Formats: sequence, structure tokens, C-alpha cells
Amino acid sequence: SNISDEEAARRLDEFLILADNYNIQVIISLTNLYRDDNGVGQYPQAARPYFKVMDNQWGHLVILNSEFFESGYKTSYLPYVRTMVSRNKYHSNIYAWEIGNELRDEGNPNPQNFIAFMEDTIQTIKSIDSRHTVSSGMMGVSYSYPGLTADEFYSKLPNLDIVSVIDYNNDHRGEQD
Repeated sequence: SNISDEEAARRLDEFLILADNYNIQVIISLTNLYRDDNGVGQYPQAARPYFKVMDNQWGHLVILNSEFFESGYKTSYLPYVRTMVSRNKYHSNIYAWEIGNELRDEGNPNPQNFIAFMEDTIQTIKSIDSRHTVSSGMMGVSYSYPGLTADEFYSKLPNLDIVSVIDYNNDHRGEQD
């Protein structure tokens, strides 16, 4: 969050070279849903204005807001994605580009903006790098959009290669994914 897109891409390049020396495959998570109260986190610098404070069962969180998923990602996230993928697509040890960590449009019951964000990001990555797979990086459809099935959600993302789901503390709502 405190370095340029170009510097982040350069550091990823160095990391991928080092990982390859140990025959390690890497899933690259391109952003995080969360940041701390001071603005520090793993996300593109330009996304900083798109965070909101939320208090829930896990405590005080600062997460990406609905404006980000509606349209803000186009100017704050996709340029970063283009830089990261363009600089690093040649690495053979990339297992997948993951759209992000635990992504969801919190508080927006309509998944249309989130689905459009996901598909737009998938298309952006694949237009630059068709060799590597793309992973979702969600907590699960039923967690993010209760009432929507995984089949309904993923059928709208025909170019997604890998469904990656994060479950906590025996909460297996992502099992259907």
C-alpha cells in the first residue's frame, strides 16, 4: 500500500525468482479486502480511498467498500493488475493469479457489481497472460451472498479457472463452492 505499482511488480519478480530456485509454485493474491487503521495493508496504493470501517463479529475491520466494486476498481485496481501481470507473466512458477484475499462486497446484497468486478479482472489478467490460471480468492458465495448458490454465481464467471475458498473455525459455508 505504500509503494508504487511498478515497485510492487519488481518485488514480486524478485520473489518469484527466489521461489523458483526452490521449485516453489506461487499463488499471487493481487489485493486484500482488509487494511489496518493506519492505511497499511496489501493493496494497490490507488485503492486507499475505497476503504470503510466496519464492526462485526470479528471486531473492528477496515475493508474495501461497495464503491470500489461498483466502479472504483477500474482506476485504482486494474492498472495495478496490468502492471503486476505484465511484468511477471513469464515466470513458470506462477500457479495462479488470485484476484484477492477474502473478497466480497460487504453489505451489498446484490452481487451484480461484484460479479462484473470479478469478470472484468479475470478478462484483464487473461488478456495479458493466457498461460496461467486465475483463482477467485473469496470466503464463499453463501457467506458473501446468502440465497445465491455457488452454481448460480460461478456460472456468471465462465473464465474463472480455480475456486479458492477460505473457511474459519469450522464455518464451512464455502463448502458448496
